[in-house]
Amino acid sequence: MRRLYLTLYLIAFPAFSQDRAAINGTVTDASDALVAAAAIELKSAETGLRRATVTDQGGRFQITPLPVGTYSLTISKVGFRPTTVNHIDLQYSETRTIDARLEVGAATETIEVSAAAEAVNRTNAEVGAVIESAQIKEIPVSGRNWASLSLLAPGAINYGDGAQRSIRFSGHSLDDSNFTFDGVDTSGVQEQTQKADTRLNIALDSIAEFRVSTSNYTAETGAAGGAQINVVSKTGTNEFHGSTFYAVRNDVLDARSPFDGSSLPPFTLHQFGAGVGGAIIKDKAGRLSRRADSGGRRDRSGDRGRDRHYPRRRRHASLRLPLR
Repeated sequence: MRRLYLTLYLIAFPAFSQDRAAINGTVTDASDALVAAAAIELKSAETGLRRATVTDQGGRFQITPLPVGTYSLTISKVGFRPTTVNHIDLQYSETRTIDARLEVGAATETIEVSAAAEAVNRTNAEVGAVIESAQIKEIPVSGRNWASLSLLAPGAINYGDGAQRSIRFSGHSLDDSNFTFDGVDTSGVQEQTQKADTRLNIALDSIAEFRVSTSNYTAETGAAGGAQINVVSKTGTNEFHGSTFYAVRNDVLDARSPFDGSSLPPFTLHQFGAGVGGAIIKDKAGRLSRRADSGGRRDRSGDRGRDRHYPRRRRHASLRLPLR
């Protein structure tokens, strides 16, 4: 018996739906005096996004909101050598503090440094973790279920199979968790037990990263008293890129549980797919980025006695209008 399911998603979100990161800092000179009216320029080499501002009378600056990604920050003023800070990695809902010291010199001489990872959150007392792209790609999870990786966050409690419906945070019940996808609420309710679940079946390869905030999150986050799980999808960049995947599970590789007999029941699971992304308009303020993901699943179990095949399609379009 074979059943065929086909689902098509076309999701369009505004630019600011996942623009929750920020950069701030203070600019001083060699004598630790505050530098006012210094020019600040932020640039993303991947997407061509540019933002500019100047420091205030206290030498402070702030650029927000920003999408997740890697940036370079250039600070300049007449009479000082420009300073460029490279490799600034911004994660979802993160505020990075980049302090700089300008040295007297010609404008043709540039000082370049690389941003170091912040060991301490200097902005708020939030408890949580960001599951980064490398972890999503490299850590194997059963059934390629992205939610299982939320167990890496502090306060996560697994009282079942490690899937989304059996993970609690910091002693809260399941219905206290809140899920968002690119800034849009996607929390659903599964059965009458009020267990929170996402309404979207998000493909693992469509996720750039996701943040799990378990407690002490800021007032801008709400809708539930438990954990806040914010998923950010991949978007196109100036360069076209793609990926493929194939995962397999079967009874030959499985271990026998205490409830199995002398031999394992027949079981085979194949998961496969591909994705591609890129920019339609390069280096424009109104950039239309596009990523499409296609995947399938085929499994066979001796207990159910049937073969099932689930083709799946995921398409995400986002119109990005960075604020100037």
